[in-house]
Amino acid sequence: MILAPEISQNAKTGKVSATWAPQHTCPSSCPLKDGDCYAEHGRPGMHTRRLNKAKFHGDVATANEEARAIDNLTGRRHLRVHVVGDCKTDAAALIVSDAMTRHEAKHGRSAWTYTHAWKPKKDNVSPKSWGQTNVLASCDTLEEVSTAKSLGWATATVARENTPLFESLTAGRAITVEGHKLIPCPNETAKHRKAKPVTCIECRLCFDAHRLKRMDATIAFLQH
Repeated sequence: MILAPEISQNAKTGKVSATWAPQHTCPSSCPLKDGDCYAEHGRPGMHTRRLNKAKFHGDVATANEEARAIDNLTGRRHLRVHVVGDCKTDAAALIVSDAMTRHEAKHGRSAWTYTHAWKPKKDNVSPKSWGQTNVLASCDTLEEVSTAKSLGWATATVARENTPLFESLTAGRAITVEGHKLIPCPNETAKHRKAKPVTCIECRLCFDAHRLKRMDATIAFLQH
């Protein structure tokens, strides 16, 4: 089962299209499953539980269903792939990335996503399976950022609350830590700066994974 609203009413992203997949598609190594994933709480949690209760037909079948859902979108809006869900096999990533590319070709909009299924010897999905799409490896430590970069991924990480890194990022400025340039998500730092939140479609940093790699920069989200 896949959800693919043409317009997702999300205060952070702005008016974009989106896809939701069951958490069965997420790798077992994802540390956010079973309580820490934002999609398990509040209104998103209702959709996630509904998806998880539906019969799961496997990664490839689900990826094909998601690709069809993406193809049925108009393409007139940017596309956030996997509000919940992931592609934990190369075959699934190839299928979904092809659909993302077709979406972008319709009207020049961007499609972007994040994946936890990148870690070698655990999930081992190759960045090549995502083609030229905008996919960021979700890293839980700066050590993982180093590993992901060495494998060819664009990267994103999370700063946990009550840590020096979290406090440093709330100012909303890029900082360098352990040799890594970290750019804080402007939407998430806005409340700390008492500024107007910037939506994804205004920021667009995550829309260009290739630019992030050229900048050797990592998007840093604040724990939420």
